[in-house]
Amino acid sequence: MRTFPSLLVVVIVVGAFGFCAPSGVGSAQQSSEPPKQNKIGSEPASFSTPIRIVAWNVESGGNDPGIIALQLKQFGPCDVFALSEVSPRSFERYATALGSNYQSIASKSGGGDRLQVLFRSDRFELIRNIELTQGGSFRLNDGNHRSPLLVHLRDRATNLHFQVVANHLARGNAELREEQASGLREWARHQTIPTVTIGDFNFDYSFVTGTGNPGFAAMMRDGVWKWVQPEEWIDTNWSDGGRGHAGDGMDDF
Repeated sequence: MRTFPSLLVVVIVVGAFGFCAPSGVGSAQQSSEPPKQNKIGSEPASFSTPIRIVAWNVESGGNDPGIIALQLKQFGPCDVFALSEVSPRSFERYATALGSNYQSIASKSGGGDRLQVLFRSDRFELIRNIELTQGGSFRLNDGNHRSPLLVHLRDRATNLHFQVVANHLARGNAELREEQASGLREWARHQTIPTVTIGDFNFDYSFVTGTGNPGFAAMMRDGVWKWVQPEEWIDTNWSDGGRGHAGDGMDDF
C-alpha cells in the first residue's frame, strides 16, 4: 500500500536540447536521427542557466492537497512542474502555492484525475498549449482517459523555443497504453523544435531486467525518443500482485 504520492521523473527527449534535469536524472542527448534545430525565432538556441523540470504524480484520490501544496514550495528553484492525477479542485491551490511567478495550464480531459503544467512566467513566454488526441494513426485518448498536455514555451532570455508534454498513460488498459505510446512516438517524428515528454507512463519498468511492458517498447522503438535515464535508481513504488506473483510479499516492480 502506498502511503504517500510517488515522485515519477521520466524524461524522454527528441531533438537537440541542452537540458538539466532534477537530481537523479541524467543529461539529455540527441535523437538518433539528425535533430532539427530551433527554427522559430531569429536568435540561436543557447542557455544562460539550466532548465529544471519535475514530474510528479500527486495521486488525487489519496493525497492531502494542503501537504502537496506545501511540498511544491519546498522543491526549491524549478522552472517547470508537470503534475498528474490532479483534482480540478486543486488546480488553483497548487498554482497559488508556487506564487505569482508561475503560470498554470490545466487539462480538460481526464475527469477527476487531470494534468497540470506550471511554469515560470518570468522566464518563459507561453506560445501555445494543446491536448494531443492523435499521433499518426494511433489514438492518444479513447475519450475516457487523459490526453497528453503539450505546452510550447519560449525562453525570454535566449529566445529558445521548446515543448513540454505532460503525460499520464492508461493504467488499467494495456492495449490503449501501448497505442498511446505508439502515438507519442509517431507524433514526435514530425516535431521540429526541442521536446521533452515527462510524467507517469505506467511502463512498469524493472530495475532488475531493464525492460518494461509493451508500451515501453512501443515508445522507444526506432530511436525517435531518447530516454534520459536516472543517474541513481530509486524505487518509489511498492506493489504486490502483478506479473504472476500475487500475494507473495515481494515488490513486483
